[in-house]
Amino acid sequence: MPPEIPAHTRDRQNGHVFYEKNPVTHQKSGRNTKLAFEFELLHVDSKTGARRGRLHTPHGVIETPVFMPVGTQASVKTMTSDELKDCHAEIILSNTYHLHLRPGEDLIAEAGDLHSFMNWDRPILTDSGGFQVFSLAELRKVTEDGVEFRSHLDGSRHFFAPETSIGIQEKLGSDIIMQFDECSPYPCDHARAKAALGRTLRWLDRCTCCAGLGTRLTALLPQFLFTYTDTSVHCDIYAPSEAELPNGVRLRVETNLPDEGRMKVTVLAAQAPFTLRLRIPRWAAENGESRYETHEAVRAGDVFEMDFPFRFRATKYTGGEEIPGRERWAIEYGPLLYGALGAPNPITLRFNPAEPEAWFTPVRLRREGAEAEGRRLP
Repeated sequence: MPPEIPAHTRDRQNGHVFYEKNPVTHQKSGRNTKLAFEFELLHVDSKTGARRGRLHTPHGVIETPVFMPVGTQASVKTMTSDELKDCHAEIILSNTYHLHLRPGEDLIAEAGDLHSFMNWDRPILTDSGGFQVFSLAELRKVTEDGVEFRSHLDGSRHFFAPETSIGIQEKLGSDIIMQFDECSPYPCDHARAKAALGRTLRWLDRCTCCAGLGTRLTALLPQFLFTYTDTSVHCDIYAPSEAELPNGVRLRVETNLPDEGRMKVTVLAAQAPFTLRLRIPRWAAENGESRYETHEAVRAGDVFEMDFPFRFRATKYTGGEEIPGRERWAIEYGPLLYGALGAPNPITLRFNPAEPEAWFTPVRLRREGAEAEGRRLP
């Protein structure tokens, strides 16, 4: 069974989510807000495993699976942005290689970003440029550092490293970006394909902010941590950070996640009292449903301390094709999720207690400030 849609995401289903220039108005609440990325799993087909979902981005909601028109050079040929919307296009693809050569990412950044440049206020995905560089068989040289190539337009020399591709996509302001990869040719023997895969994985480490991570937040990182309106701030993800928001609020977050569940949110500055909403993540909530704790009349100097309990939960995988003699488990511990595959052996795997919720400790929150009172969340 697919998980129930959390309450704080159900409220978004009646409206599109747009970036700061076009904040969303919820039909239920009538309030404007700016939200980061979130994927809702709505349904999984029991026979095929096909998924139906909804991806929230800073520029809009994408219903998946989705048809994505191709706007290679910042335009879908023969169509205007309004015509694409009339066709219910929710996201378009643009090409990093072509936009780098003409008109250039710096010029597009001067226009604001790719959305402004092409008059498209819905999500954009950009590829890494790896395939286009690969296709220049006679004009490129691949090394461990990256790819040196000549422009197919004028023969000028260029160099793409993994960091270069990510940097270009950051300047373009894409909602979804791709890592730089080495494309293997076809046909391709096993050794050649293995070498290309190995180099791509090494390049992935250089594309990410920390080695081994598969996602780079980079320029969009503040939107993952904090969202805001003129009179409120949402703390969505907790990481050691300081943020100065356009509404005059400045916050500091102190935490050692994922090693432990303690964190501290300090309001360093605020031009006026505001509403602070602290997100209780799914893994820390008693009922397994993410929610927000709302605090009114928050001022500079207020301090919020939270202690998220870490619980252990193991779920045996029973879908799809079974592997004889090998059990598969999803193991959760706090915010960490592991996939475990049992090796063929005579050991029977059991986890105790059978119902971890029976010993689950509620979230503890303490607020310090002139008008604050210590309390324990229900």
